[in-house]
Amino acid sequence: MDKNEYIDTNVNKLFIALVPKLCLGGALIFLLLSTLDYVSTPENFRTFLVYRIAISSLLLLLWLAIHFYKFHSILIYQILLYIGVLGASLTIELMILKTGGHTSSYYVGMSIVGIWVISFIPVKFILSLILMFTVYGTYLFPIVAMETITDYRTFFTANAFL
Repeated sequence: MDKNEYIDTNVNKLFIALVPKLCLGGALIFLLLSTLDYVSTPENFRTFLVYRIAISSLLLLLWLAIHFYKFHSILIYQILLYIGVLGASLTIELMILKTGGHTSSYYVGMSIVGIWVISFIPVKFILSLILMFTVYGTYLFPIVAMETITDYRTFFTANAFL
């Protein structure tokens, strides 16, 4: 076994071991953050709780699928993790849009975090780029669709760094 094959094999094993932990951990974190919502934004608590329960349910379903079926293909694990990451990104996006938070620096930070998460999932470079733009589109499309933007050139120029 050459060095590259050895590295690929071990990275794949690590990835397969981490995916179920990420799904379960993500579900628990989303639910635990509800307590923070209750303290910091009580007026949005119920709305946020609905979103947090929805994404936690999806992540728990992914965890159960992995736990019971013990998939042998790295591609299955990658697809399940993409579903989880995109679901979490969309959930955060909807929560931000619901409260008008897309105008804050928090929103920009969450966009960057989403793109970074996708870019570090070990896949081929082209697929990684496609997924990064998918996450960027997940964040950007609702703003463009729901907000009144009169100067698109300025809007996209100001957000080009993402």
